[in-house]
Amino acid sequence: MEYRKLPHGGPQEAFSVLGLGTGGLHLASDAEIEQVIRDAIDHGINFFDLCAGGRSVYEPFGRAIQGRREKIFIQVHLGAVYKESGEYGWSRDLRQIQDTFEWELKTLDTDYVDMGFLHCVDEDSDWEALKGSGIWDYLKELKAKGVVRHIGFSSHTPSVANQIIDTGLIDMMMFSINPAYDLEKGDELGIGSVTERADLFRRCHEACSEHGAAVAAHRINDTVKMEDGDGKLATPPVERDRLWGIETPQIFRLSDLKTALRKALDDGKSFTDDAAALEFYSGLRPVPVENAEPNIKITRVDDLRIAAAFL
Repeated sequence: MEYRKLPHGGPQEAFSVLGLGTGGLHLASDAEIEQVIRDAIDHGINFFDLCAGGRSVYEPFGRAIQGRREKIFIQVHLGAVYKESGEYGWSRDLRQIQDTFEWELKTLDTDYVDMGFLHCVDEDSDWEALKGSGIWDYLKELKAKGVVRHIGFSSHTPSVANQIIDTGLIDMMMFSINPAYDLEKGDELGIGSVTERADLFRRCHEACSEHGAAVAAHRINDTVKMEDGDGKLATPPVERDRLWGIETPQIFRLSDLKTALRKALDDGKSFTDDAAALEFYSGLRPVPVENAEPNIKITRVDDLRIAAAFL
């Protein structure tokens, strides 16, 4: 297992690069939860996120870490709360968050947590609510007392994340880089559903695995002609059946792409996209994967106006 240190971490703090979340563990039996946690620790995982899908995770988790507390790091989310039924909930109420945090410490049989997270700060209004309600001050107070060793937050919005980072008090950020999650916005702000977009990624990946390079593309309906040296259109036109409009995703073997881009940088050459650089330097010819609903490509000012129409 590989371990990493935080910029503001202590000399003995080394976090495993693989952590374990608990979002779905509440669906397992107590015995299975305990065994999962013990097995994870035995295999070198020492970083656990306790934003659980249900409160039933906490007691078996606490039993699993008995005698091993100093060997692991626990992350809890201030804002993740649990209903009377035990189901996960979400709150910006200071009293409820304080009660939940105190219950977490008691149930886990610990007097501190390693990471205290502001939970899902996705909008400017979320950040303002955390400050205005006293939750942000409460977390800073916990840090000053040593009950929380490090302050972090989770978000899905870069502009909001930057505001929180700018406080200078953040040691860790949880931010989505999961395409299956991020592309959910495609349903509202783009063309095609999440499933359709995921299928396109999958098809491109399969084609790349077989041929070495693949790009999403659409058939061109327009007549395309090239300009000759004297500013007039050359004849005859390019055969329409052989023309493709290139889109993203473009998928290549990483080693091939890195080699091509490194050579382009060394030579001072520029290309319209990664596929063009790869073709020039490696001789690989990407396979087009037809996309029935073309992606919008922002190249010229007019493309911005088209994109704005969908927003």
